[in-house]
Amino acid sequence: MDNELNMEIAKTNRTIGVPKSITRLFGDNNLFVQSIESHKHVRSLTFQLLGPQGLKLRVIEDIDLLARKHMEEGARNGFLDVKEAASKILIECLAKTVMGDMDPETAKELAICWRKFPSGWFRFPFKIPRMGVYDMMKARKRMMNLLKEVVLKKRASGEEFGEFFKIIFGENERGKEKMSVENAINYIYTFFLIANETTPRILAATVKLISEKPRVMQELQREHARIVGDRSEKDAALTWEDYKSMTFTHMVINESLRITTTVPVVLRKPDHDIQVGDYTIPAGWTFMGYPNVHFNPEKYEDPFVFNPWRWKVI
Repeated sequence: MDNELNMEIAKTNRTIGVPKSITRLFGDNNLFVQSIESHKHVRSLTFQLLGPQGLKLRVIEDIDLLARKHMEEGARNGFLDVKEAASKILIECLAKTVMGDMDPETAKELAICWRKFPSGWFRFPFKIPRMGVYDMMKARKRMMNLLKEVVLKKRASGEEFGEFFKIIFGENERGKEKMSVENAINYIYTFFLIANETTPRILAATVKLISEKPRVMQELQREHARIVGDRSEKDAALTWEDYKSMTFTHMVINESLRITTTVPVVLRKPDHDIQVGDYTIPAGWTFMGYPNVHFNPEKYEDPFVFNPWRWKVI
């Protein structure tokens, strides 16, 4: 493992191409092959929706209500599938925030399409009927069409967009749109797919890690009990102030993200020879980088141990 090589590939990853499995899932003009300027633009747009101010004004309350609903449903059933519940919460919460109100049939069909995707890009790589990749590509095409229909319908009728489309289609100083309809739809599709492939898995893994550490569980319960105890109404919704006061909870989240990386490998496929230091990556070869810095013992003591308290001194 050569960290310098990984870093150089990461710096130039938008100029050396990606494997067919990526373009098959996200399209030829996907965010992974965009210019650095496009990435910065998209990052800015995303931060406007999901940065601190966006969380404060839009997302915290919705997540709290949806989490309560699914927790109550799990209590009635006697079990809770954390990964599945997190996926439903994510889709329900972000769909309205991003797209605005949709008719029930469209929302239902989009949810069905989303379920076709998990891990599809690592499956049998040929487009053959009844195989995972075939279903995935059909679902992608249908999703893109549905998203386009929603956008065009809202534009034609003057119906209100969701917060994120308001940001995307907001006018800049020159009076031009920040992003075309086609690029906006492609971005929303990618945004939803990546979010649904990462957040639920990390949350499920976090629950498992906590369950194996009684001391961590006790400290979390103590912190949350204190927050509830300070309220005048015990059943009141989660607030931004509550979120900011969860010191240990944020330490747990940081430690979980360190251990359960959202990107286990980085895949790139150059269309020309790439020289990086003493290495030459021939055109057509697939580069697989493994980001292992989070397990570097020089940076983290006992890196394979789940220890949220390590973040207390940072």
